[in-house]
Amino acid sequence: MRNERKYRGAAVLGAAALAVGLLASAAPASPALASTALASTALTSTVLASSGAASPTARSTATYDLTVVAGDIKALGSKWNLEVQASKSFMEVEFYKTNKGVSENHLWSSSPSFAPTAAKELTVSSTEHAALKTGTALSPVLAVSLAFTPSKASKQSCRKGSSTTYRGHVTGSVKLVTGLRGVKLKLKLGKKLADAFLFVDRSCVQAPPKALCPGAAWTVSSASGSVFAGAGETPGDKPPWDEMFSEVQPKTASKWLSREDGLDVAGGSAPKLNTTAHTVAVAMKAASAISGSAVISYTHATVVPPTTCYVGKKRYSETTTDYEGDVTVTKPFKAHTVLTGVITLTPGAIAGYTGISLKAK
Repeated sequence: MRNERKYRGAAVLGAAALAVGLLASAAPASPALASTALASTALTSTVLASSGAASPTARSTATYDLTVVAGDIKALGSKWNLEVQASKSFMEVEFYKTNKGVSENHLWSSSPSFAPTAAKELTVSSTEHAALKTGTALSPVLAVSLAFTPSKASKQSCRKGSSTTYRGHVTGSVKLVTGLRGVKLKLKLGKKLADAFLFVDRSCVQAPPKALCPGAAWTVSSASGSVFAGAGETPGDKPPWDEMFSEVQPKTASKWLSREDGLDVAGGSAPKLNTTAHTVAVAMKAASAISGSAVISYTHATVVPPTTCYVGKKRYSETTTDYEGDVTVTKPFKAHTVLTGVITLTPGAIAGYTGISLKAK
């Protein structure tokens, strides 16, 4: 089972790097069969709750999210998993495998301009039965035709509105043409062949959760921002550090889909900060999957005012310091993937490190 807080981390690291030039945290997510789908919908609920929106009683304002995960898919000598996730505004599919702490993941995501089409492809009845039919909209990459039948409902606590996750089964088919090493998937899904969840949110407003303490993190990016390497720490976890490497392909055979290829590795090494020399030495630990090292020479350090956060039930005062500057590569950054081969990072303008200091309260 994959840890929702630790996977698809490369995407989060890259987005943060592009937005602010460095990282404030190392965060979420990707699918793990059943429990991950639930974690994903819980996260979606929190986001929706903060956005406000319409009356809880108006069915037309409900937000739907369908997640289907199938496992034990054989390709290129390994067993893979496939996750399909769809809402009224987006569509994505992830093909991934995990072995001995190394996760290889390939994610196809629809563009914002696909939203009007996505709204028509997912339909939900008054009894929470759902149908997802893409037709030829995402061809020649993806074709989905699935019918969801709920079997169990789990309600979340809401101060206002409602939020319900329905577990059930799907029947139908999924076709994915990866465009990588000739891998093409044609799956027939039935009751025992996939986990399926439908999340229904009707303007749920939840009680604010306790703020989790983010860990330190670093990133090195290509000049274009399409390739990046990094590592993030999760306080309280063992091992606390995870390494991440990712490459974004904005164009695929479908005009609506982009693709991200990456590796996530559990068990990285902490950076070495030298405040006298104004440097941060970073290195990838898992040489068989991800390799590379560099020295970030930072020009300034920005201290963020302390905040309160939690590691488990323990309460801390957290101080964050952001370091950014130029980077000198001492060993080339490379990731070894099954589907895309070796991904190489040629560093550019973006490099940064976010240091975290925790003091018990």
